[in-house]
Amino acid sequence: ERLERAVETAGSTGQVVQAVSMVRESLPGAGGARDGIPFPDAGWPGPLGSALARHADSAVVVAEVTRTLAAAAELCERHASDVLRAVPAGVLLDALDRHGSDGDVRRRGCALLGRLSRVRGHLAIMGGKEARRAVAYPFEVLDGTHGGGGAGVGFLAEEEALGALCGLAGSHSEADPPGVPFWRMVDGDPAERTRRAVERCRRSVTCQVLGLTLMRDAVGDAASIQDPEMREIHAAKTVMMIEKALKSHPDSPELREAALAVLSTSTFFTEDWPSRIGREISIDVAVTAMGRLPPSPVVACHGCRVLTVACRPEMRDSNASRAAAGRGGAIEAVAAVMSEFPCHAAVQAEGAAALAALCRNSLPNKERAAGLGAVGLLEIAFDSAGGGARVHAAAALTSLSVDPTVMTAMRESGVVGRFRDCLLDGSLPPALRGVLEGLVELADGDETADRELSPPAGAAGDGEWARYLRANLAAIVSGDDAMVDYAELREGVIGILGGDAGGPPGALAELGCSVMACLFVAGDDTSMVPRLVVQGTDVDCVLGTIEARGSHEPGVAEAGCMAVRNFFVTAPVDETASEALLPRALSIVSDVAMAHGQIDLGTLEQALAALRAILHHKASLASRLEGNFVSVITSDSQTGLRPMACGNRNVVYHCVSLLGSVLRGASSIRDEYVNNTVSGGLVDFIMDATADDPDAQCQMEAAMGLVSGGLVDFIMDANDDDPDAQCQMEAAMDLLCFLSGSSYKSRMALLDKGLSKATSIIKAVVKAMEKHPQSAPIQGCGCMVFYNIALDNKLRTDICEEGGVGQVVSSLSILADDAQLVARALLALSNLMGGALVDILRTIDSASIIIKAMKRHPQDLCVQVEGASALWALSATRDNALNSEIVDLDGASVIASAMSQFIASGKMHEKGLAAIWSLCSLVSNEAKETVGRVAINPVVNGLAASVCSDQVVSNGLGCLKCLSTISAIRTLLEESGSIDLVYSCLWIHLQNHSVVQSGLAALCNITINTEANEVMLISEDELAIIVHIMRYHQNVQQVQGNAIQVLKNFTFSPENLAIMGNDPHLPELIRSAKATHRICFQGRADDLLQLLPDRLQ
Repeated sequence: ERLERAVETAGSTGQVVQAVSMVRESLPGAGGARDGIPFPDAGWPGPLGSALARHADSAVVVAEVTRTLAAAAELCERHASDVLRAVPAGVLLDALDRHGSDGDVRRRGCALLGRLSRVRGHLAIMGGKEARRAVAYPFEVLDGTHGGGGAGVGFLAEEEALGALCGLAGSHSEADPPGVPFWRMVDGDPAERTRRAVERCRRSVTCQVLGLTLMRDAVGDAASIQDPEMREIHAAKTVMMIEKALKSHPDSPELREAALAVLSTSTFFTEDWPSRIGREISIDVAVTAMGRLPPSPVVACHGCRVLTVACRPEMRDSNASRAAAGRGGAIEAVAAVMSEFPCHAAVQAEGAAALAALCRNSLPNKERAAGLGAVGLLEIAFDSAGGGARVHAAAALTSLSVDPTVMTAMRESGVVGRFRDCLLDGSLPPALRGVLEGLVELADGDETADRELSPPAGAAGDGEWARYLRANLAAIVSGDDAMVDYAELREGVIGILGGDAGGPPGALAELGCSVMACLFVAGDDTSMVPRLVVQGTDVDCVLGTIEARGSHEPGVAEAGCMAVRNFFVTAPVDETASEALLPRALSIVSDVAMAHGQIDLGTLEQALAALRAILHHKASLASRLEGNFVSVITSDSQTGLRPMACGNRNVVYHCVSLLGSVLRGASSIRDEYVNNTVSGGLVDFIMDATADDPDAQCQMEAAMGLVSGGLVDFIMDANDDDPDAQCQMEAAMDLLCFLSGSSYKSRMALLDKGLSKATSIIKAVVKAMEKHPQSAPIQGCGCMVFYNIALDNKLRTDICEEGGVGQVVSSLSILADDAQLVARALLALSNLMGGALVDILRTIDSASIIIKAMKRHPQDLCVQVEGASALWALSATRDNALNSEIVDLDGASVIASAMSQFIASGKMHEKGLAAIWSLCSLVSNEAKETVGRVAINPVVNGLAASVCSDQVVSNGLGCLKCLSTISAIRTLLEESGSIDLVYSCLWIHLQNHSVVQSGLAALCNITINTEANEVMLISEDELAIIVHIMRYHQNVQQVQGNAIQVLKNFTFSPENLAIMGNDPHLPELIRSAKATHRICFQGRADDLLQLLPDRLQ
């Protein structure tokens, strides 16, 4: 309101700047504000936009407005979206362009553009012309076209500019604007401009990392340069730039990760690798980076992938590159990272692939690998990795086994015996089976017969055809497929599978289907087969074989379903649009799933994958999977196996996806489905998801499709007379809880667009908690659902209005002895306080119940952390009565005891210090002294224990600042040695303006005793810390003001004044602060300059 008045009345620049600063200081993280969205009205940025338009000539106004908008946009995507829609992009960019020579404006402008990039569709909201200007602005800052030359840009502006471009490129989609790739929105050559910026910013590791990230995300696309020769030049320049960057900062793990990510993911290198010389430089870079300390699994994965791609057989001069890699230490580097990370599945998978690529057709590399113990490493990789990675490990062992010495060692170590045992596993994928069979048969001395790649001549028997297929299959999956005639092989397999009405014998049929599965694949991890033109007749023979033998021969069914899946994944839609082919395939494969679903998980996995591929082409066919099929995969059989709870994540994932498809179009089985699947393994499936699984997000999204079909309705329609109602409700609430918290995308999918489902979910959860007050699972899951979906104050208010807060507090009272439930309830309360009315919080005795819960579970860290967080949130309501109640109920004492009990817990210190700080800033001096006497030692000890944590230190210094206003507490602070601790915090967190601002404010209070008219003495080292702070934060007015106030306090002692007079930098810094901020800091700056010796004036 003050800003609006200043703008409407054409107020002075100073008035506008002061009003804008007040807006920024009201944001969370500034002043005393806490969690929540401070501006619920979407039009809040309007006055800021008006100030920007009317005072565009003032660099101070432009810098302050962009700084405030960036700070608000940083808080949440909603605020960023408000800024985009309320502040015209043209007005913002015109203001930025007008003050291109002002370093502060450049930096703030780039920071704001980076924050706005978090909004989906941000460039489309700006509009085509303004979107191009928004992309061009950071590039112009980096080029130096603003400010009269790139040399004066400043590394902070460079970091913000590169960060803005990374944000704009990383969130860019085909809708921003429609159909225009990011690199086409940049004038000139974006790759060259990025390279120049990275090379110019070589002194800053952050700039280097951001620049390489931009190269990877935005301009690392081979399609951005049409001329092949120019692509070669660009790739070579990029490789040389990366090499220089790593030499400039050899000890930066972040830079190594970013550099290798460019080489391993950019299509310039994965599709159009540069010349052999450039490739060998890249290999050198990868080997050097992998050998640096400390070892990093990310660097290891990317480095191994670089080596794998560089040595692919289809690359030009691949044999020469392979030899150069061997001479350059690539084998040693791969072996080292595989040994360093034996339990890291991704490293083992990439390492096995790299060894397979390096050893292919290279005897020296094979000998070098064998000498380094590669056999043992590959055996570990085979055990720890899965899927295609096991094929790579087996293929590498096959290459090494050419050496008789290695083969003998493998026989003696038992590796061959283990692989022979693996072949007895019926669920083994056909591709892996082929490689292992070839390796075992090599070890058994039958190499010549099984390596026959030409088709048998004349009237050959089934055995000869089986050897022919097996030899070709082994050659394909191991990568040594130069002698395989794919066209001839395809014709031979079609002849075998389609020859007899009843199909070929079982072993031959299985081999034929396995070969067809490889022929249908277009270059995935398990095959390097070139793409063949496939037709419906190709899969017809496979379907016929499955129909004839699949129901009673699991091997044939598994291999056949894999072939069907690969066919429908790789075949274009128009080739599978036949009205007869898709239904026939669906019918045959679903029969296989029902025949083997509760007996053979390997066959079931392939059948379900094939069904998903079929439905991808025609989703309406899902209605044919009702009834028996749903029953098979959700119910127990006589063997006790339930596919939805089988423990095989791939099987469960396919079940989830298929059931989601069925559920969306088949309401008749919805109730049966919910009963069977909620308790049938879906929750375990979600809980077992790992961050290393690249399909985890896809799996979560598939699970969300199930919830949209009626889980909330199931909870609301529960039959109270049903004896199993509580069990069903617990299972349903469990599912809802985990889905609401699995990821941001799944949470938004659960709430639906525009949060339209939020109210129905809230009502369902409240009803379930009211119906079953004694059920800890239902109460705990309900609390977590509230915590997960309360994304803003509106949702918090909705939950409170529906009785959610009262229900959570009620569960705390009824189930007070259940520590897990108590922790969940406290966590929910800490999030919901912002939306609850103060009168309600008083009525339900929230403070008393929270403190009692903490006292009941003093040894439980989770309860203490969440209890402190809840008390912090309660105190942040800024109600004097509630804060006084917390103090009267020994809330501060309980928090202090928890901090002392869990002295090693940084999270306990963070939440506890925040709660005490909030209490101290809102209660009377008498209550503040009560808090200080019980909390001062835990505050100091907690601050010392977590001195490296920005947030803990910030909260702790805030406590000291508030407590030091009380004379008795200030004496305790002096006795506890807190002064030295404050100086230590200032030095450790010198670059964090928020921390040093709080620390200087604390020193202002602690160092002077107004009652005794005394001031503490300062040492030269302590003065040097304050001088360093003033020099580093010259643009932060509050830091300068606090520092000048501390220095003014010290001048009351002649000894301090003498020490300050010996510092040659202090007067200049004071004068610089006056000039920069155009104020005298209430006269303190002039007083200091007068007190310092004349020779320094």
